[in-house]
Amino acid sequence: MKTSIRTVVVATVLGLAFGTLGCAGALTEAGARVKLVKADPPAECAEVGGVSAYRIGPDYHDKLKNSLRNDAASKGANYVRLESLTSDGNAAGTAYRCPETPAAAPATDVAPKAP
Repeated sequence: MKTSIRTVVVATVLGLAFGTLGCAGALTEAGARVKLVKADPPAECAEVGGVSAYRIGPDYHDKLKNSLRNDAASKGANYVRLESLTSDGNAAGTAYRCPETPAAAPATDVAPKAP
């Protein structure tokens, strides 16, 4: 049986695409260190920028929160003020970099636990 290069390339691309989609919304180790709350950050925090996410399907609220935290972590932030979480699969917030404190509260105020 002869396998064409095109078949191999298509199978590889599809495999990568579905593999990536399967992990969408998973909380990373860095994301787990980001505090996600509805409150304004402490005054000593510096704004890093906006974060947003779009997810649909089962558990989309948890996946949205995880995506916001992961996005913030990738920007060097450790705090996200959650500004919107809608029923149509959209979420948005503002990421901040705050000074680390030894007795910091757990980073799970409104966010789900890592799977």
